Amino acid sequence: MKIDRTGSNLTPFMSLFADGKGDNFKIALSRSFSFASYIAILAKNTMPAHKLDLWDQAVQYQLAKIGQSEKLFVDGTILLLEKYDSKEVWQHGLSITNPPRLGQRLWVLSDAIIKTPTQAIAIELDHGSQLGRWVQQLLKAVRILASDRVDGVLYCFYWEKDLSPSESLLGTNFDFSEEFLSLINALLFNKKLGLITLGLNNTSFSFERADAVKFFEETYVTNPKMSLKSRQVAQKILENL
Repeated sequence: MKIDRTGSNLTPFMSLFADGKGDNFKIALSRSFSFASYIAILAKNTMPAHKLDLWDQAVQYQLAKIGQSEKLFVDGTILLLEKYDSKEVWQHGLSITNPPRLGQRLWVLSDAIIKTPTQAIAIELDHGSQLGRWVQQLLKAVRILASDRVDGVLYCFYWEKDLSPSESLLGTNFDFSEEFLSLINALLFNKKLGLITLGLNNTSFSFERADAVKFFEETYVTNPKMSLKSRQVAQKILENL
């Protein structure tokens, strides 16, 4: 597989999306990434040492909300998010024991699964502002293709700054090296890889305080699955908003 300098290629998975192109899914991702950034900044300004796993929680929270109200995938295809459907997502991880310890979190695990009647596509949701981070997390994402429980991986990355006017990760005088591409190809196991990279210029959505309040209340304060410490920290953030 050749990865071009834009860091995006949905061709392997076009047939999964209700619009046939994945544009609506990219908009949903943009809104979710933007919401996570808003929540992370708000919490940092309010309580800098909170230590909550806010970015992952906020991305999946918003993506779940959008998925409930909009048709993103073709009939018979569902999106399973690790924060909400953990036991089902865990079944598609990479195990280090034989037989696998089903029902428990496996060694390598994706953030979500696009599940069809015949396929399971792992989704990795990451963010950063350096090309090294983008590459590091991509290599982490493709490891899951060693699992016989997934048929492909869709790597989704939030570039926390503006992309170039050509929406390229690399300058015009650069391209990905053959060594890097050879490494990616060696890890694909003849399976499919899709990529979506979105920059700040793709994620200009605005949110209100009420959106943040609802997120903290539903995700932490009233969620019995969260630890007492996490619920208390979230409550303090809410009180200081």
